[in-house]
Amino acid sequence: DTNHNNQKNITTSKDSETNVVGNSDDNKEKHKVKRKLQELGVHNPEQILSTYPLAVIQQQLKWLPYRNKGNVKNLAGLLIHAIKHNLSPPEIPWDESLAIQTQEKLEVQEGKHYD
Repeated sequence: DTNHNNQKNITTSKDSETNVVGNSDDNKEKHKVKRKLQELGVHNPEQILSTYPLAVIQQQLKWLPYRNKGNVKNLAGLLIHAIKHNLSPPEIPWDESLAIQTQEKLEVQEGKHYD
């Protein structure tokens, strides 16, 4: 029994270490996104990050410049609306769309893209 308990503790300890290491990249990404949200004027970035999937927030951040046709005065509000309703992609000119797809493929190859 003592041996079995020790094995359990070792397994639990290893699992905890894996979780900490696994969350490190996620925490870095969340920190980058939080900073970007703050730069855009979002007053509650922690709430947004804890409520919506990181991938949705990141995708809506990428699409934000294409949603803003120059007449939007509240980019933070537009972004939050897009995140909350998980809006479909905006219309993007073909050449820019191709550039975005190429960048996303590179990010996937580098392990930086989370879908």
